[in-house]
Amino acid sequence: QQMDVEREQSYWPSTESGALAVGGTLYGNPLSLAASRAALTEILTPEGHARTAELGGVLADGIERIVRDVGLPWSAHRLYCRTGVCYAPEAPRNAIEASRAANFEINRLHRIFLANRGIWEAIVTAGPAVSFAAEREDIEKYLATFEELTQAIVA
Repeated sequence: QQMDVEREQSYWPSTESGALAVGGTLYGNPLSLAASRAALTEILTPEGHARTAELGGVLADGIERIVRDVGLPWSAHRLYCRTGVCYAPEAPRNAIEASRAANFEINRLHRIFLANRGIWEAIVTAGPAVSFAAEREDIEKYLATFEELTQAIVA
């Protein structure tokens, strides 16, 4: 087995220290640098972050309104542009409370329900994040779909 590992490692470029060498000319080429500069100066600006945080608040407010209106004992967690459903009346304050609030079956249902309607949540337990490309219409679509899900759950 040791020889197999050594043979596999010989295919990967490495530095003298034995560390894997990654990157190279493609990371520092003019197009990559121009794209990075454009992202940092035109998109990932303080104003852009403020806009996504505001939309994240709109999303969290909508989630809380929907769960309240349908009578589910849930809440929304908030972290600027990232929000999502907490399957407890209040956000957990520690790991024990977070463990008690976890509901993997509902979480799986939630993700599949949204995915089947064209909304993808990339991180299983983190909920949606408002991207810099998102517009208010995207938030409204998410909330309408989430409302459809909650109504199906309580029906």
